[in-house]
Amino acid sequence: MDVTELVRISIILLLVATIVALLSRRVGVPYVTGLVLAGLPFTELMSRPVGLDPSLVLNLFLPILIFDAGINTDVSRLRSTFKPIALLAGPGAILSSAIIAVLLKFGLGLGWIPAAFMGVILANTDTVSMIAVFKEIPVPSRLSTIVEGETLFNDAAALVGFNLISQVYSTGSLTFQEGIQQLLFISIGGSIVGLVLGYLTIPVFARLDDPLNSLLLTVAVALGTFQVGQWLGVSGAVA
Repeated sequence: MDVTELVRISIILLLVATIVALLSRRVGVPYVTGLVLAGLPFTELMSRPVGLDPSLVLNLFLPILIFDAGINTDVSRLRSTFKPIALLAGPGAILSSAIIAVLLKFGLGLGWIPAAFMGVILANTDTVSMIAVFKEIPVPSRLSTIVEGETLFNDAAALVGFNLISQVYSTGSLTFQEGIQQLLFISIGGSIVGLVLGYLTIPVFARLDDPLNSLLLTVAVALGTFQVGQWLGVSGAVA
């Protein structure tokens, strides 16, 4: 996709999103739900898929949205709700993936490997949608912290599950110890990357007194931390 086509598609999507926002507010439907409903006709009306490159969304928009949710999260509330967040993002995500995989295996007759892949994909909470919905709908602060925290940390469990299934598909074998090692490496490694880069950039932020420079550095840190995490093979979202 060249730059000109990307700009045209971006303009179309922004106009559609604006119209959907106005209609959703008038009808009383959540904005994210309105976007999903508005996007369905595009698959039937267009001769070819219209949208942004998934890699662009993953590497540009997702890190900024996750950074926004993380920086606006109350740390004290996050500590008080760490136990339910850890249960949901770890064992909860794995259990949900297994249940979905079993349903797809026996309900649709899929093979175990495709069913497991679909289970991991479908069980992973959509971070962007959850953050957007909670900004529009008033919910208890504890519930908001738990769900937003789970959406931020379940990326590690999903990434580990996807890698483990890929390993089983390619090699035909996998040990429990290897699975635990990958889970710890991806999740703890992502946390360490985020902490290190965060502490390294705090002195730089303290020296900036220009809002524009602070904004530019914030965007650079958000995108850069995600990319460093991905490059090191750990969770960029956790970082």
